[in-house]
Amino acid sequence: MDRDTVTLAQLEVSACTAELYLNGVPVLRLVSAAGSAPAENVAVEQLLVPGRNTLELLVEPGPTPGTARSAERDLPFHPARSQARLIRVREDEEASPGNGTVLMETSFTWSDSSAQSRRFPVSSSAIGDLGLANGRWPWLEAPSLAASKSLDEEARAVLNQLADAARAGSIDRFWELSRLATTDVLRAYPAMTESSMREELAGFLAIASQSEGSVVVSSPDAQDFRLVGGSRLLELVDKDWTPSLKVRTPGRDSATGYPIFLARIGGILRIVR
Repeated sequence: MDRDTVTLAQLEVSACTAELYLNGVPVLRLVSAAGSAPAENVAVEQLLVPGRNTLELLVEPGPTPGTARSAERDLPFHPARSQARLIRVREDEEASPGNGTVLMETSFTWSDSSAQSRRFPVSSSAIGDLGLANGRWPWLEAPSLAASKSLDEEARAVLNQLADAARAGSIDRFWELSRLATTDVLRAYPAMTESSMREELAGFLAIASQSEGSVVVSSPDAQDFRLVGGSRLLELVDKDWTPSLKVRTPGRDSATGYPIFLARIGGILRIVR
């Protein structure tokens, strides 16, 4: 990877809801609504794989993460569009539509009113060869997971361990639990250092451990863990599409989600993203 550039996933929506996936991993979800941003970018170097990469756009997914692909329904005609891109920008370049080098893109447009309804969700994909990228990640060699009650219980144990470390403000414990993910981030973004990441983590944990109730783990009834990344990853997500671990800043009503993806490494579920 060029140290002076970064690869971003970019999603735009108009009059629809859409998810963007990179190599089967959900990256972004946007809903067209008053006050919501119509476009968003996120750095995805840690999700690129050597050789063929797949960018997918899923328009009007089902109502929950677990039913995103399976909950089919017919929607009445309304003009709508969405576009997903994988772009490479210089570190000093603004990440806005039209800037950067487009590596892959795929889109959806509904402008023909001859059909008064259409069945959703609708998926479109693009495939591109990105060369060596950042090399292979450990989770790519992980075995496929099968959805089950025992898998969910095992995942909750990892989730609770991370939450306990956050509540205690334990940098070393939190770092160790997420070490595989952190190691990959440092490889994906050479400009970052372990000390800078630890400093950022210290700030996050200072908020998390500030008061009782700052760290929120959703109840099992609210959780909707789903298999992604070719079933090698388990995303810890809730039915409302928010991460199952959240941190609330004292004095504010909102909470910030902490995305977590698990894979079975060495026979144990580990945080890898």
